[in-house]
Amino acid sequence: MNPETARLALAHLRAIRSRQDEHGRALGEMRKRISSVERRLAAVRDGLARFRGDLGRVRGGVAHAHAKLDDHTERLRRIERRLEIVE
Repeated sequence: MNPETARLALAHLRAIRSRQDEHGRALGEMRKRISSVERRLAAVRDGLARFRGDLGRVRGGVAHAHAKLDDHTERLRRIERRLEIVE
């Protein structure tokens, strides 16, 4: 291989290596960003699970309150009947 061809080949190899380095840095940055997105998504999922649990407890509390209200309403009706103040 003559010196000019060797110099040209080395220049191309250096350019390729330089691009590989750039791509490696870009890939590293993308991995960091994807990891960040994954962590945030996990946090959102955890928050949603807690919200669902809270919602279930609220629904249970509302159902209990409705049952108690029904009990009080029925008790009030019985009292009104005994006192003969039914409308």
